[in-house]
Amino acid sequence: LSIRRQRQMCIRDSSYAFQKALRENRSIRNLSYRVEVNLWLDRNGQVTRVQLLESSGDEDVDEKVIAALRDIQPLDQPPPESLNLPVRMSLQGRRPG
Repeated sequence: LSIRRQRQMCIRDSSYAFQKALRENRSIRNLSYRVEVNLWLDRNGQVTRVQLLESSGDEDVDEKVIAALRDIQPLDQPPPESLNLPVRMSLQGRRPG
């Protein structure tokens, strides 16, 4: 695979993994939000830094989402060394019902 394709796949897989982890997080799974963040990952796929780019409009919700991102377990598959950091992601949660 080309380096560009590896990056695209990593970002797609990471986005899915982070979205899934946020849906399973008890502190935010019942919240409705849409945020945009920059994420920095270490070589093992652990989040080392989160920067909020676009707020949900609720500071309390933003803080909970950022805390949840920092607490996520490392990715199953480490990011390729060629991945440019930070990784920009749009994440959203929808109140069930």
